[in-house]
Amino acid sequence: MITLAVEVTSGAWLALLALTALRTRWWRPAPGPASLTLRGEPPAVVGLLAGRLHRNGYPATLLDLAARGWIGLGEAEPSRVRCHPAAPPGDRGLPALTDYERRALAHLEFRAAGMGAVPGTALYSGFEIGEDEFRRRFEDEVRADARDRELTRGRIGRGTLTLLVAA
Repeated sequence: MITLAVEVTSGAWLALLALTALRTRWWRPAPGPASLTLRGEPPAVVGLLAGRLHRNGYPATLLDLAARGWIGLGEAEPSRVRCHPAAPPGDRGLPALTDYERRALAHLEFRAAGMGAVPGTALYSGFEIGEDEFRRRFEDEVRADARDRELTRGRIGRGTLTLLVAA
């Protein structure tokens, strides 16, 4: 009798969970007007929205920091890019760095310590110990930034989730 009650209750809860999953859809922000003008979203957030954060988020952030003057790029020899921390661009009306941009810049400074510069390829492939932790924190910070910009949100609301947990 108890086994039957557990099976029925578990089945009802799974059916409720499946119904909730079917009734909720992934939320997307409303598209803005078509324009060739860039918006203010950092490249890592754009990568998240495009579903390519894991692959493109970090390198796009490094390139964006270089374009904004936080990272210096040079050519040590033909086809060999070298990166070095640049002096902070100062007060040029630039927005402050996000958490994940600070993390990427700190990684460059760590890698360049004592040498002044590092090969561009070493920034992406040379994590050795801690790569998974670095990437997880970087991606979590990008997701938090996208939520703060109201570009993403959870699929199941807190109230619905609370009811599912209570059930």
